Amino acid sequence: MIQKVCVFTFVFLFSSYAFSSNDFSTVTSSFDNGNNNQYQKKSNKGKDKPDLWYYRAFAKIEEVIESPDESLSKISFLNDGNENKTNHADIIKQIEENLDPKDYPSMLKLSFYYAEDEELNKAIEYFDKACTLEVSRTCELYKQQLKQPKKNKIYSLLRKFDKNNPDIKLSLAIAKWYEDLEKNLTAINYYSYAVDKDPKLLLKMVELLKTANIESPSELEMAIIKTYIKYDSYIDDAEIRYKIFWLYYYSSSFDSILENQKISMYWLEKAAEAGHFEAKLKIAEEYKSGFYLEKNFAKSLYWYNSYCNEFKEGEYHFDYCSPFINKEKEIADLLTEANNGDMEAQFNLGIKLINIQALHKIGIYYLKQATDQGHEEAKLYYLIHKDRHWINFSG
Repeated sequence: MIQKVCVFTFVFLFSSYAFSSNDFSTVTSSFDNGNNNQYQKKSNKGKDKPDLWYYRAFAKIEEVIESPDESLSKISFLNDGNENKTNHADIIKQIEENLDPKDYPSMLKLSFYYAEDEELNKAIEYFDKACTLEVSRTCELYKQQLKQPKKNKIYSLLRKFDKNNPDIKLSLAIAKWYEDLEKNLTAINYYSYAVDKDPKLLLKMVELLKTANIESPSELEMAIIKTYIKYDSYIDDAEIRYKIFWLYYYSSSFDSILENQKISMYWLEKAAEAGHFEAKLKIAEEYKSGFYLEKNFAKSLYWYNSYCNEFKEGEYHFDYCSPFINKEKEIADLLTEANNGDMEAQFNLGIKLINIQALHKIGIYYLKQATDQGHEEAKLYYLIHKDRHWINFSG
């Protein structure tokens, strides 16, 4: 137990020095007291001490594994497909082009740079090679780490995982390892490599997002929305589309309320088109009110007709469904004729609707159209009902 504590103390102590201090020689000398000089190679003046790079490389690998950057920016599909670009591509290329098979200091630098770029398979590979070429106390610490079953497991997985050519089984195993540690965003990052194989993982990722450490409500909402949209690109799911609608509709982002409402209507109609029962009624009401969509009574009636014919005969329904139930084709044909200018169809459609409070305005609209074409009976109904007021008995 004491040994494990010492290992972690060294790693985090060294990490803090390595990234906050320029005096690396001081850090190195602090580990050279006593009889440890056999581990420290003499260096030429003006050059880094080789053992320092062992410390730096191992500390960086441990940092990336144990304390990954829990950031939404790491997850490519949440950032319009733009993955984090490597920071050290040029220097890595330069070192690798001139790398001698026994040049362990350069291997350690490559290990460090690859770890910073989160290509841990290459970071571990070069660190392993360096440890076979030159003895170091850091390599001994590394070996002690690998004696821990849990740590050995993640090193074994990451050693084989290439994020540029990801293996699905490895990505799932690594994701599960981080999920068990409740590092949800890192788990999501690794799960994301497998979504082409199993799109339903995206629904699991939504649940992980909900419990992730994301302080901004608007960022969380947008992350969930993008994950659902990614899922929709694989599977037609009316329920998911309806969830996307509600997320946009009630978005906490006050900077773009109107834009979000516009987008929400797009997803509402997609949900209705996919057969979502509640979405059909909601889109019918939106087209009727004209609040978020341009008012369109024809489309409103289309969706009322579709919604109401989900009910079976004798099943309880609201009164606004009475004109539609078991008359889907009849109403659809009547609506088509009325919209094509047939004044008799406009009249017949109007009188079916004017005595139902929720549909009264639509009925008046079609009676007015027939009246304007000279339909005398429609004119009479229009004049009688156009200023009708409804009494609310609901309290």
